[in-house]
Amino acid sequence: MEQTMAVALHSVKLLRLSMNNLFGTLSDGVRTDHGEEHQIAANKFLLELQDLLGNLYLHMRELEQSVATLAPPPGPMPLYNSQHLTQESTLDRLALYEPLVQSYKWTDKVHEYSNLAVAVLSQNSLKRSYLSQSQKKRRVLTSSHNVPPQTVDTMIASIDNMIPNCCV
Repeated sequence: MEQTMAVALHSVKLLRLSMNNLFGTLSDGVRTDHGEEHQIAANKFLLELQDLLGNLYLHMRELEQSVATLAPPPGPMPLYNSQHLTQESTLDRLALYEPLVQSYKWTDKVHEYSNLAVAVLSQNSLKRSYLSQSQKKRRVLTSSHNVPPQTVDTMIASIDNMIPNCCV
């Protein structure tokens, strides 16, 4: 098990090295040692890139094969000391932790409310006479609504009360 893990880690190192070489070559572009004439230099640069991409592909295949030989972990991975993140003593990190937790809680609430809204809206299908032609001619439905401002304010206040951490 340890030897296969060592082989997998070594192949990760080789893959990272070949990726670094590829990005380094791409960032350098066409160099003067490729030649003076533009067409010849571009061809040499493309050949060098093809060689690096082939090398990258070989290292990727080697990594895939070494990872395939690894056995899956026996159970869930223990998180060890990650529970102590809330006890961080550095003020910058402590100041970031509380808003992060609050945003996760707020996102979970929004997700829960949206699931409830989907359940309610899926019960009310709007397939009555709007999609099919009826035998009788009906009057044209109005497309605008005149709602008093108090009703709109009441609706916004009720939404604001449903989600206390969100300002509407």
